Amino acid sequence: MSSTVDTRSVDTAAVHAGRADLTALGVHAPPIDLSTTNPLPSVTDGGEAYETLATGGTLPPGGSAVYQRLWNPTVARFETALAELEGTPAAVAFASGMAALTAALLAATRDGSRHVVAVRPLYGGTDHVLATGLLGTDVTWARPDQVAAAIRPDT
Repeated sequence: MSSTVDTRSVDTAAVHAGRADLTALGVHAPPIDLSTTNPLPSVTDGGEAYETLATGGTLPPGGSAVYQRLWNPTVARFETALAELEGTPAAVAFASGMAALTAALLAATRDGSRHVVAVRPLYGGTDHVLATGLLGTDVTWARPDQVAAAIRPDT
């Protein structure tokens, strides 16, 4: 992402986000990759691709895509576009809201801070995950005006 200030309107930015490479590809519209699996040039290339993805990296140009649930060019383009629109270096797309919530909770609590302050009503699945402690969280349920008071050192 460039460090220059984007002076385009939000509408124009949304139309062009994630499309910087289209000219090099020789196309006007982003390709949609429908494959679920990809051939690997070698076992070594496959191992390197899995290792890159397992450690949170992205495949370099020309890298070996392994399995579309791990990395998908269409989803990667969407994530790039979203990051551009939000002005962040990267973005992550999820197949469902519960997948996004689970990832966010696991990331937020990975350092051992397991306390979560939540306000009801919540989506039923979210309420269930928090209320049952399925992700190892300790939840304080609060009204909106009580959130600040409910925050603890381990929140």
